[in-house]
Amino acid sequence: MASSRKSADWPVLALLTGATAVSLGAWRMGRLGFYHDDWYYLYALGSVPQGMLSWMRILVKELPPLVFRPLEIPLFAALYAAFGAHPLPWHLSLLAINAALAFALFRLLRRFEVDCRGAALCALVFVAYPSKDACVFWPFDLINSLALAAFLAAYLAHLDYVETGRGRSLGLSVAAWIGCIAIYDQCTLLFPLWLLTPRTLREGIPPRAWRGLWAALGVAAISSAYKLWWVPHAFGTAYNKNIMFSLAQAVRVYGLGIAANLGPRLAGYVARSAWRAFTVSPEVAALAFLLPWSLWWLRSKEAAAARHDANTLLALGGAVFLLGYLPIAVSDYIPTPLSHMNRINEVPILGLVLALAGVWNLLGRRRRVLAAGCAAAGLLLAAHVAFADAWSRSYELQLEIRDVIRSQPEKWPHGTKLLLWYEPHYIEEKAPVFIASWDITGAARIWTGDPSREADVLPAAMEFLPEGVAQGGRLLPYKSFRVLDLAHRTIVEVGYQSFHR
Repeated sequence: MASSRKSADWPVLALLTGATAVSLGAWRMGRLGFYHDDWYYLYALGSVPQGMLSWMRILVKELPPLVFRPLEIPLFAALYAAFGAHPLPWHLSLLAINAALAFALFRLLRRFEVDCRGAALCALVFVAYPSKDACVFWPFDLINSLALAAFLAAYLAHLDYVETGRGRSLGLSVAAWIGCIAIYDQCTLLFPLWLLTPRTLREGIPPRAWRGLWAALGVAAISSAYKLWWVPHAFGTAYNKNIMFSLAQAVRVYGLGIAANLGPRLAGYVARSAWRAFTVSPEVAALAFLLPWSLWWLRSKEAAAARHDANTLLALGGAVFLLGYLPIAVSDYIPTPLSHMNRINEVPILGLVLALAGVWNLLGRRRRVLAAGCAAAGLLLAAHVAFADAWSRSYELQLEIRDVIRSQPEKWPHGTKLLLWYEPHYIEEKAPVFIASWDITGAARIWTGDPSREADVLPAAMEFLPEGVAQGGRLLPYKSFRVLDLAHRTIVEVGYQSFHR
């Protein structure tokens, strides 16, 4: 069985890489760009002389919350050293990370006795799951997928240690687990899964699983102490997330999490997006729909899995879903199916896909089940072609704003703030254009080469008074700002009567 598993690895890796590329729009990928927080990161990195140390220092200075996830600092500095502010290689890096993540999931499912076709199909569904596309299209959000890939690497190494007793595997597990938590912290509470192995429901918890658990718990405890005690004392920086213990908030998070990933709003959006994909890019959409059917060419001659293997996967999936949302349940974040904040759904979606693999084992791998799975995966993958178009249109709109700023420098005097006036702020309810002061400020400083520039988005909540504009408890006199009116591609000075009209 081991040799047959290894022989299928390369075709599956190629399939998952191809599916990830198709989800990004395939050859239309070059139209994607940077989004939201990316712009301030890029401004900070580009504001100092070249060099890893200077880039790392400026990240800590300009973005202090990064000290809570210390591996992000050298990671972003290294990626900027390699790619600068060119979006395509950033997206190719994100493609590689997501393909590796999906392949790690495939290898985990094979460990839990899922046959080759079923494991590859579930990994494809994970690639194409529609309520986490921020993890696919948002360059600096690669930390989410990278951390989850590190978690799967740690868990796989732990399972190898439980099976073989090799100390090297335990060391690799601990190292990958440290990397996971030091890149992003949503996986921090997943360490109880170390007790759940392919043999747990048949034979009980192996002693080595307990040893691995204590090591993982120790890492999680040290990490929590570092973030909640040491950093605030050493750097004077308060923890960057609001921690709140509220049963009502927890119930709300889990309810919204189920709705975000399985609810009718997402289903309707996916159906509309899959339909629109064939008008946006019919050739890529057709490729997306047909690609999962190549699973029929994979050899899968293993015997049917036993019921306890299915039950183990169902338990594993449920645990990942619950523990993946637990850090969100004690914060002020809430799950959402469509916008760029759907990145927090990625870990719980892993749980849903693991449970799906358990259902696959229960159903016994009938050909009709495989056909239905391929059709569903193709539909989800095709929807991503429309998602890619939305993210591309967001970047095009950002570049239009750039062109207006660059072409009319005399209309934006020094010492004045630029307010953007345009609609919509999100393309297709999904891809953000500019939605906060820091993203447009970072972009404007890059485009003008002037680190003193300040900009913001004109929000609907602004109150226009005869003496100025009330914004966030402050009054901005009309002389202190200019408005970029994208509809007319101009920068204008306005007064009360202009806004009143």
